[in-house]
Amino acid sequence: MLAEKGFEVDAPLANALAIQGTKGLCPLFCHTNGTPLGLGARATNPNLAAVLRSAALASSPDLAGKALLNPLVRDLGLELPSAQPVPSLEPALQLLLPRGVLFTTPGPSAGPELVELLESTLHSRTPSSAPCPPFLQTAETPVSSALATVDSNGSMLLLISSINSSFGSGHLSPSTGVLLSNLEASPAPSAWACPLILRDNLDDTEADMLGMVASGISRGAKAMTCTLLNHLATPQIPQQPQHQRPTESPGICGQGALLQAVVHAEHAHVSSVPSGCCPFQGY
Repeated sequence: MLAEKGFEVDAPLANALAIQGTKGLCPLFCHTNGTPLGLGARATNPNLAAVLRSAALASSPDLAGKALLNPLVRDLGLELPSAQPVPSLEPALQLLLPRGVLFTTPGPSAGPELVELLESTLHSRTPSSAPCPPFLQTAETPVSSALATVDSNGSMLLLISSINSSFGSGHLSPSTGVLLSNLEASPAPSAWACPLILRDNLDDTEADMLGMVASGISRGAKAMTCTLLNHLATPQIPQQPQHQRPTESPGICGQGALLQAVVHAEHAHVSSVPSGCCPFQGY
């Protein structure tokens, strides 16, 4: 739905497009004449919407994967020779917790670090002496954006993207609408975002869910670990939908951001750190 209806270009994105240019990013972030989208323009991604719809309607996981991977293979020129490596879907890391099952991304993301931190903390008889980071501090220039969307069935999509960093989304796959990251810098795992989803009961379609995603920074995994442990210790699931329009705090939003979405029945509650950086549309 978000890819089909689009979103408005905000000031950080408009500035990044104006400064960095749109090479490899058209038509997603360009007008039909090739000029970059400006502040307030609407960016839509019909190709991504078509791919996601095809994957959602697929009758098996293999067919769902092919709906995304086959177009990517064509765009990357990896069909021939067949001996070359091709993209593949990696299974999510899973961790059994006292209140459900946690899913996160495998390496080279910070997902394994997140799982290791959670395991060591949960299995330890004494609480960790290292305090939770009070906030996520990064460079002053914003390098990534966090986005979460939840539907009435509790399905959750968590995304991190960046176009104004050396490790950013520098190329658009025309067939799929997917932004591909520049991997030439070979960054450390901490540079990769590690979204997590906690589901209370795998067999219950109405089970409560928690989704969390942090921008790719060195202390992101630790901040997510602390936030998740706080959630497990003192669950705060709202019984009524909550909506809060974020305040414009560009100075604060330049720091690292952590976005959390909690789903209970058909109600969703969204919060973020810093609090003024949470997109509210769609909840």
